[in-house]
Amino acid sequence: MRKRTNLAGMVNVLWACIALLVLLCSLSGCPIYDESYHVFYDGNLNTSGNAPVDSKVYFPGDMATVLDKPSDLKKRNLEFLGWRQRGNEVPLKKGERISIGYEDVWLYAWWKDDLDNNPYTYITDPGNDGGVIISSYTSYGGYESPVVIPDTLDNKPVTGIGEGAFSNLYISGVKLPSHLKTIGDKAFAETWLDKLVIPDTVVSIGGLAFQNSRISSLTIGSGLTSIGDYAFDGNRLTALFLPESVNSIRKGAFYNNAIVSVEIGSNVAIENGSAMGTNGASFLSFYTDKGKQAGVYLFNNDKWNGPYTD
Repeated sequence: MRKRTNLAGMVNVLWACIALLVLLCSLSGCPIYDESYHVFYDGNLNTSGNAPVDSKVYFPGDMATVLDKPSDLKKRNLEFLGWRQRGNEVPLKKGERISIGYEDVWLYAWWKDDLDNNPYTYITDPGNDGGVIISSYTSYGGYESPVVIPDTLDNKPVTGIGEGAFSNLYISGVKLPSHLKTIGDKAFAETWLDKLVIPDTVVSIGGLAFQNSRISSLTIGSGLTSIGDYAFDGNRLTALFLPESVNSIRKGAFYNNAIVSVEIGSNVAIENGSAMGTNGASFLSFYTDKGKQAGVYLFNNDKWNGPYTD
């Protein structure tokens, strides 16, 4: 009996200590969080000076005040527009307030593009008479708003995007040209696209073309026939609509995507299970068992169902 009394007493003491700690924290203003976060500033390819440093520690729900640009922070002679927060298309100015969530916040210097410079270089497209392939793009603005690729360069239709032309750039989206037919290997790898629309004119997408580009929404045009190795590997896709024109999906095309919905045509050549995402192996097996019928396939309760047709 004495042991039970002692145990109960220890529990009461423990709860009293916790209550005291909560009371002291509420009086002193200390937050009860395990996580703490910071606001980091990046000069975004600045050519002189240093980005400001916010030394404060923040917790979820806190508000941080945007700092001013140091006078020596410059990028050539480009105008400073403000600070760019990922997903925000409006530059943040000194003194504005931003909310702290459950991750560190990065603010990038937003520089006005040098419009006197043509950011594109191109070569003649041997496969399309009169067309050109963009071979490189110079990012004058660092972390940029969506890039609108022109339909023509020097009055020549843009029919191709070359290998690695836009890779490893801080671009938050892209509008592809209306005459585009081919997208080369690694063309947009390691970017920040989020949403992507492939025009009806595009016939082929090369290997690794959009790898790790943070794409969560993908619209594929009606002219696409082939998707290269690991073309969309490492994105955030959960649903695929593949037009009937698609007849070849190479290995790893949608690898590392948690795909649970697929609309697909009949008899599509899928190289292996990795082509269709995290649940790709079971999809390929199910699609094959169903005679590669066209329709909508849904992954639910750890298995594929379908195909569903109108």
